[in-house]
Amino acid sequence: MSYYTFLNLVPSLSIVVSGVLVVLGLIEIKTKRRIHIHRNLMLSASFFAVLFLTLYIIKYFTFGPKEYRGNMRNLYLAVLFVHSLLASLNVPLVIITIFLALRKKFTLHKKVAKITAPTWIIVALTGWIIFVFLTFGE
Repeated sequence: MSYYTFLNLVPSLSIVVSGVLVVLGLIEIKTKRRIHIHRNLMLSASFFAVLFLTLYIIKYFTFGPKEYRGNMRNLYLAVLFVHSLLASLNVPLVIITIFLALRKKFTLHKKVAKITAPTWIIVALTGWIIFVFLTFGE
């Protein structure tokens, strides 16, 4: 496996795992209320998100950005805009949400998490859509 293939495959898989873990963490806290399992799922989701971001930045600075050359450029740019905006908001939201949980400030944690979780899921979904655009859109 080439370095470029690795830097395409591993971040893509890690963000899929992150998104799935977020959804499972939400299901766990909403239905079964097993806080320890919820915590482990969300911290694992955060780890995979950091792994994605680290590898994505390495790929970006090593190989540069990949340009979309398909015939749905306006749709691609709209999805990319929403993704980029929400992703930049999501990083501090995740940090604040985790901080509040670790400090056991659960009332405030719940309020912030109601914004963080859907934002995180939208960022993951739009990221996967961008990946499909860039992979199959040429």
